[in-house]
Amino acid sequence: MNRATWIVIWLLIGMGGSGLLSWSVHHYLLQPAKAREEAFEAFKSGSLLPGSDGVVVLPARWEMASADGKGYITRTSAQTAWMLFLTEPGRGTTLHGTLFCTVPAKTGARGMVEIDYPKAGSKVEVKVLRVLSPWSFEVVNEKDAPKLLRAPA
Repeated sequence: MNRATWIVIWLLIGMGGSGLLSWSVHHYLLQPAKAREEAFEAFKSGSLLPGSDGVVVLPARWEMASADGKGYITRTSAQTAWMLFLTEPGRGTTLHGTLFCTVPAKTGARGMVEIDYPKAGSKVEVKVLRVLSPWSFEVVNEKDAPKLLRAPA
């Protein structure tokens, strides 16, 4: 093969790889994040209601928002509610996820938040790893925190 053919082959491989990377970022990161925001807004507006156990089974269009297709609701007062979407369910009661709050919760971003998690049979304490926005946080169980914590920036 001549040099021009090799250049064309490598260009096609590069474009294919770039397209695959772009699709992966959209499908595995951006789409689930958008689904979480939309499902949370539906919960806040009252069109997505939890069952008696505080678990919201997400409709098909939002089930990618959580690793198990569910949102876990914790109410701390009449005006404040938290909604947990699992990103990594873990074993037993361990979890890693995104936690949304109905009001900007800047104070919750500095430490621990106690939430209802039916798999634990009661409340679990999660550590805020990262603030994603004023109303959403990346969280993990305290016992999983040492291996998942990121180095300080």
